[in-house]
Amino acid sequence: MSAGPLDVRIRALGGVQSRLGGTEWRIEVPVGTSARQAVDRLLRQCLPEKRGPHLEPPVAVFLNGRNIDTLSAEDTCLRNGDVLLLTGPVGGG
Repeated sequence: MSAGPLDVRIRALGGVQSRLGGTEWRIEVPVGTSARQAVDRLLRQCLPEKRGPHLEPPVAVFLNGRNIDTLSAEDTCLRNGDVLLLTGPVGGG
């Protein structure tokens, strides 16, 4: 028996909201979808005229509160109920 689609919530903060034209989306993705793949899907949905998977300036992506750039590929594989947060770049000093 195969698993059904996963329900994932994507939220946008700050300037990303205005660039995407919304604050929150619920999407269904197949099992095995990564966080980056889900974000790319949302970008294609919200910005159909855009070519390429990335926004300029860049967007930081957090999966359940953890920056995906600090996670291994297997740790970014989505699970049912996960929350992705899109925000402007985050830096520290």
